[in-house]
Amino acid sequence: MRKTLIILTALLLATPIFAYGNPSYVDKTPPDLKFGRFVNAELPYEYLEHFEGEVVLVEFFSTWCGPCRAGMKHMQALQEKFDRPDLHIFAVSDESYDIVKRFLYHHETGAKLTYPIVVDAEADWGIVSIPMAYLIGRNGKVVWEGRPTDEKEMTEAVEKALATPAPVVADVWDSVKERVRYVYNEYYERALASAKALKKKEETISAAVHIEKLVTRFYNRYIKRSQLYQQKGDYYRSLQILEDAERKFRQTPYREHLVNKLGELKDNKENRAIIKQWEGLHKTLSKVRGLSRQEMSKAIAELKKIAKENENKPIGEYASEMADILSKPWNPQEAFED
Repeated sequence: MRKTLIILTALLLATPIFAYGNPSYVDKTPPDLKFGRFVNAELPYEYLEHFEGEVVLVEFFSTWCGPCRAGMKHMQALQEKFDRPDLHIFAVSDESYDIVKRFLYHHETGAKLTYPIVVDAEADWGIVSIPMAYLIGRNGKVVWEGRPTDEKEMTEAVEKALATPAPVVADVWDSVKERVRYVYNEYYERALASAKALKKKEETISAAVHIEKLVTRFYNRYIKRSQLYQQKGDYYRSLQILEDAERKFRQTPYREHLVNKLGELKDNKENRAIIKQWEGLHKTLSKVRGLSRQEMSKAIAELKKIAKENENKPIGEYASEMADILSKPWNPQEAFED
């Protein structure tokens, strides 16, 4: 299967989209995708259908694939260009968690990636040639498909998809677009105030409800992400997410809940000690991505020390896992055979 993919990728890279050998889903609802394990993040996403009314870019790739690695800088550029809650960029690999994680820490390209990468996903899309990306618009249908190396074309498609209104507000878009954009820019106080004003006119009540639902949806994502890190034992990342949310949801009905959640984390002496430990661990890891094996030796020693001092604790288990990741470089041949 992998050899077939390599041959197709090499031979068809410069050919038209329909010659890639992959199915075309333009103007169609794509097959569902059940997210598996996120390699470089803790995210509460399960299925594509959960992004109704939003824009999603899904790329199928493998770390051993040269054209895939060439396209990664373009995916990363999109991640950095558009920082908004209604755009989701995902890369899906059929490789193991270990292989992809090692790629992120040992390969110069992988070290620069911040967009979510998924393994163990369930996605029957009929992909035979990689890399392959599909852009899903607000109406749930594919609006563009191609290679991430087609940067200009891909970026223009994303911009157009983001500028297109969700079906529920399409009929009144001209009169409500600035108000809806408050949500997309994470000006949640203004967004809720706008929704309240829109409710005074019968023709814009549906838009008001749409805005309120979006604000609630995005708020819940902050809470769920925080909970995922807390369940993992990582109170430091959980705290960071809540503090970010508290800044963005000030002067909204959600702030009191956030203040209480922050208090639960920070007012407990034991929690503060755990937060400090995880902060140190993350600072260590942030310095080592893309470094040479020799330069990583100090970080590996620090991680092993943390693991030994926190045996049978979440932070100790994670430190041990990361020490193993840093100790074993990524290898393209091993990735290909994985």
